[in-house]
Amino acid sequence: MEEALDYARAKSFGDFKQPDSGDYKWADQPIADLDDLQPGDILQFCDYIATFTEVDGHWRTIERPHHSAIVMKIIKKGVAVEIVEQNVDPDHRKIFANTIYLRSTVSDGTHINVDIGSGIWAYGPQPK
Repeated sequence: MEEALDYARAKSFGDFKQPDSGDYKWADQPIADLDDLQPGDILQFCDYIATFTEVDGHWRTIERPHHSAIVMKIIKKGVAVEIVEQNVDPDHRKIFANTIYLRSTVSDGTHINVDIGSGIWAYGPQPK
């Protein structure tokens, strides 16, 4: 995260007063509505869980307890975004592109139930 923000000449973690909770701030004010996300925005998750239930009843979950990611692409406005993130399975040392759902939906017959926990905050990158 820090290297990507440095490369983009954007302010990073140390440029903002951080709360003790681990829910990092990436700008002075968050973006008010997740429908307004754009590529390059930073997401901060707290207790996010998405459960995917297939038509045959099989299910899986993804969790992002205290986690940060960068939006790469809007898949469906206000519903799903492609992000890049690190410190996730299967290898916490590598960077992965993943889809994150912002609200519950159905996609190709799969029911996706999203529990945003304490919140998802979005921040626009701030120039240094």
